[in-house]
Amino acid sequence: MVSFHIATMKRITCASPDYILEHGNPITPEQLSTHNCLLYRLAGRFFDQWEYSNHAETYKIKVESNRVSNDTDIVKRWAVTGKGIAYRSLIDIHSELNNGQLVQLLPNYQSPAVELHLICPSRKQVSPAVIAFRELLKNKLSEILSEAN
Repeated sequence: MVSFHIATMKRITCASPDYILEHGNPITPEQLSTHNCLLYRLAGRFFDQWEYSNHAETYKIKVESNRVSNDTDIVKRWAVTGKGIAYRSLIDIHSELNNGQLVQLLPNYQSPAVELHLICPSRKQVSPAVIAFRELLKNKLSEILSEAN
């Protein structure tokens, strides 16, 4: 197996402007407990513990939801339509942040980074096309990440 590191991305807590108007904007991670947080499930595991840190403290917040999906795009669509707060990687929501459909929450808190890798089952499958695809991914993600900063 061959693994190519593509990018390191941060997670963003976000909601639609309509959700924020109706339910308020949490200022600290602890305040998420009073909000509907949209959950993702993968292989039977619920991602219902969201992590944050600031300069002095680390927070692990167990969040509640009235919705769970095993499809990250559905979680994003729920957030855009005002159903709750999402915890997504920047690459997943950069367009919606840029066009105002979603707003970043808790900007003074950092979340653990997400590592993105391109995996090939064996070295034999690392063709010029795979290398070109890797470079395309790295360049596009670098562009997106630089726009966000």
